[in-house]
Amino acid sequence: MSGKFELHLRVRVKPESRPAFEALLREAIPVYERPGGIRVRVVQGLDDPNQLTEIVEYADRRVYQADQLRVESDPELKGLLARWRQLLVGQPRVEFWSDASAPCTPWPPTLPELRTDRLLLRAFEERDAYPAAMLCGDFEIAATTLLIPHPYSRDHAIGWIRMHHRAMIEGRGPTYVITCDGDLVGAIGLMVDRTHERAELGYWIGKAHWNRGFASEAARAMVDHGFDVLKLERIFAGHYAANPASGVVLKRAGMSHEGTQRRHVLRFGVWHDLEMFGVLRSDWLLTRAEVSG
Repeated sequence: MSGKFELHLRVRVKPESRPAFEALLREAIPVYERPGGIRVRVVQGLDDPNQLTEIVEYADRRVYQADQLRVESDPELKGLLARWRQLLVGQPRVEFWSDASAPCTPWPPTLPELRTDRLLLRAFEERDAYPAAMLCGDFEIAATTLLIPHPYSRDHAIGWIRMHHRAMIEGRGPTYVITCDGDLVGAIGLMVDRTHERAELGYWIGKAHWNRGFASEAARAMVDHGFDVLKLERIFAGHYAANPASGVVLKRAGMSHEGTQRRHVLRFGVWHDLEMFGVLRSDWLLTRAEVSG
């Protein structure tokens, strides 16, 4: 999006909390508008006085991006948002509107569920923060990934899950929770670059669920989704040379080894070679035709 755009938060306020909600808005709106380039207004529903739409107008994309960083780091805003959520009935529905009046992705982002023989891949929700933190808290998970910090807390997980929503809105790709029989076993996603119609595949599986084929099963589903639904031209991924099991996963997902980036990553004081894998849309189409034929 370019030019001015708006964030619409459609909320329902608890009837008994309406006076407190209005008082909070009077306190919070000047704080939110303080940096400039932001205007907040509230519209009441015609049929239900407790159904409201909060409209946040941003002067441009740069202002929006700076505001998102401020919301994540400013203790005053965090406190106001926490009080705001306590006064609502259910979760707010959030939409982006461009200056061309075209609605963008709703919030939470709508991800199609992906099903395999044993797994359900679905959008992350904040209730997933605790089990995700329990799995990611294992040092061996952090040590085999590029970005997961250690130690890893529930607050880390909540912040990470909220980043997925923004990534979807901005077109940077989906992240799925991997579940088996209702239990969270890992996560998988695509980091999309629409300029070149390509995406990087990333995933992790909780140590208690290793060696059960979950990563391969989820990776195949994500590659199919990337080409079939997202219409990508290329999907690639890398893994540490010291973790050859990931290479097996990527091969099973249809990727081929494309080379080695030597001493490419410094992680927890250790240099790692990075083994690179990739698959083109034409390769995927050929494989699918062979399977169906």
